[in-house]
Amino acid sequence: MCGIVGFWNPEGLTASKVKNLAPDDWVQTLIHRGPSAQQHKAIHNRKRRTTAFLGTARLAIVGVDNGSQPVQSPCGRWWVSMNGEIYNHPTLRRECIGNGHEPRNDSDTAVVAALLTFLPLSKVIERLRGMFALAIVDKLTNEVHLLRDRIGQKPLYWMQLDETLFWSSEIRTLQEICRRKEQPLSLNHTAIGHLLCFEYIPAPLSIWENIQKLQPGTHLSSGPDKELTIESYWSLPSPTIERGSSRLHWEKSLRLALRSATQLRLQADVDVGTLLSGGIDSTTITRLAAEMHPNIQSFSVGIDAKGFSEQVSIQENIAALRQQASLRSSVFKFTEQDFQRLMPKIVDHMDEPLADSSLVATWFLFEQIQQQGFKCVLSGDGADEIFAGYPTYRAAQLLQYGSKIPSLGLRRNIRPLINRLPAKPEGVSFEEMAKRFCSINADHSMTWWQEHQMWMGAWTPDQLLLNGDIWNIAEEWSQKAQSDRIGNAMFMDHRLYLSEGVLTKVDRASMAHGIEVRSPFVDHHIVELAAKIPMKFKLNHRGNKQILRSLLPALPTNIQHRPKKGFGTPVAQWMFNSHNTLLDDLPEILSTWLPTDLVQQTIREHKEGSHNHRRRLWSGLILAEWLAHHG
Repeated sequence: MCGIVGFWNPEGLTASKVKNLAPDDWVQTLIHRGPSAQQHKAIHNRKRRTTAFLGTARLAIVGVDNGSQPVQSPCGRWWVSMNGEIYNHPTLRRECIGNGHEPRNDSDTAVVAALLTFLPLSKVIERLRGMFALAIVDKLTNEVHLLRDRIGQKPLYWMQLDETLFWSSEIRTLQEICRRKEQPLSLNHTAIGHLLCFEYIPAPLSIWENIQKLQPGTHLSSGPDKELTIESYWSLPSPTIERGSSRLHWEKSLRLALRSATQLRLQADVDVGTLLSGGIDSTTITRLAAEMHPNIQSFSVGIDAKGFSEQVSIQENIAALRQQASLRSSVFKFTEQDFQRLMPKIVDHMDEPLADSSLVATWFLFEQIQQQGFKCVLSGDGADEIFAGYPTYRAAQLLQYGSKIPSLGLRRNIRPLINRLPAKPEGVSFEEMAKRFCSINADHSMTWWQEHQMWMGAWTPDQLLLNGDIWNIAEEWSQKAQSDRIGNAMFMDHRLYLSEGVLTKVDRASMAHGIEVRSPFVDHHIVELAAKIPMKFKLNHRGNKQILRSLLPALPTNIQHRPKKGFGTPVAQWMFNSHNTLLDDLPEILSTWLPTDLVQQTIREHKEGSHNHRRRLWSGLILAEWLAHHG
């Protein structure tokens, strides 16, 4: 796990130009991602010009004592730097040695470099099972290749300036390059529209017009005789609508595959722990890990606020797991004082805004894990999107049934009753979900994918003064969804909400503290297997994630069937206590993107308690805070 940075220019840069860019300093901007070692390599052509620069800030998890990078291939042709982990590297290492090409050191990056000696790049990528952002330079052809993992766990930003391609794991490095080249940066208003509406900025957009994010599962390449190209090397499968095969068959297949994915992620040269919440996802991963890793350490966070705390559920999970396997556990309490203490630090560190309210509690958890001396943990991220875990899938199911009987007019008939329900500030309530279900797309003007995006959104696109092409990215993904209404919604969430929201949150919070997070549910083998499992085994009259809940029959029934709570922070109350002055200024600060009277009305309704506008106000607050620190 690392941070990577670099540049490539087909003609090469003179020594004076390289000196002005000061690339040796770039690696230091990523030291929080890689505190173990910071190294770089400059590659020169026959004219002694620098054609490429590869830098890495390394977090040593594999090959701690002998795993430096960038790494050269045994044949000398390729140079590789990587952020991430290749979990099947021991198997691939044996393949390299069997073919007479021993990797240069003990790291998984060296294995990738050795594979390139005897396999084409496309075949190498097929073999990689893990999370990664790769920068590869081919000295023979003077080409560069940038690749991002299939699901999007590891970020990779890039830009082109004066025929030079620059890249980095974080925007901050590219901002520094722009400053040195006196290249102005302009805010991307379409990206800000996404942030205000959906709480994240999806690839290929970034907060700056000049800088782009590489999308998950894509390969960027360029050479002296060809234009820069970006192509997909893996496609997310749509969930099946088939009804064949028995549940027992799928349960057995899933348990074996998930156990294998967990076992791969326990391989490390440092201690590995787990993240444990009150839900079934992290409980399943922790239970499987405990089978193979005696006395494993789990880490949990309990939020000290009514309606948000999972402390009771967490303690029940710990007690049940300890009856089946040895487990050490730490539970940390997150308070309003922690929220106020961390907010300035988080906003200052974020070089791109993210409006997921759980980011603050997640940041706090990794802060505590760092203090415990751990560098690597397993998580349960990614299960909801492949096993139909969100409440919105039940809403999609209702609409799927309703489309077959249009005369029911379900939402129209229940809307007057639902609108009379009082607003509740405690977490994601039934009232909030029901009001969204009845209000979104009331005039039936939206497509299914627009409607689904808005169910979990904040502001609506029609409320924005500047929204640009805010639907383009979602529409592109919707055209690749090939399932029924529920399966299509899961596909969209996997490509957007998971990759651009959840995994981005986890990467930023964990890597700010030099911690690697490994997620078995986003193993592409698990994702591909889950897509084949019939929907009736995931979502049915008994509830959601049914097949996942049945994998560990020894767990108590109350844990197996505990409803999803979600991981949120009580920003509806706490942001008014700590940011009241900024909220008063919010209408003016956001006036470029939202009508002033609309923002004033939203604040007033929230304060009066008639509506819970926490999503809208939080996304606006995060943007305002970020602009104050970075804009």
